Amino acid sequence: MINRVTFQGYLGGEPHLTKTDGGQSVCNVKVANTVKWKNDEGELKEKTTWATLAFFGHGAETFFQHHHKGDLCLVEGRLSTDNWIHKETGERREKMKIVVENWHFTAKKNQQQPE
Repeated sequence: MINRVTFQGYLGGEPHLTKTDGGQSVCNVKVANTVKWKNDEGELKEKTTWATLAFFGHGAETFFQHHHKGDLCLVEGRLSTDNWIHKETGERREKMKIVVENWHFTAKKNQQQPE
């Protein structure tokens, strides 16, 4: 089965670095990608998709050191789902994220990007 994702977007906040109980570094950050188009009536429309990125190990530390809110980010990885039981309601919850395997340095905030 194929589970591959390529996603480009702008960081919606500062990356958050933590460590697992085993000492492995984990970096999480939300990224937004906005698609714009004109509908049949010629009106400009847009839709923003938010994704949570998860980096592990040395890559997590490197990403955390070099990327900040507003930076453009291009990642490759796989989809993964976290499951848990909500403490207050007892409801089952799940959240999909992109586990990043590779990423590319792109323009920093305030640098011009080609359209």
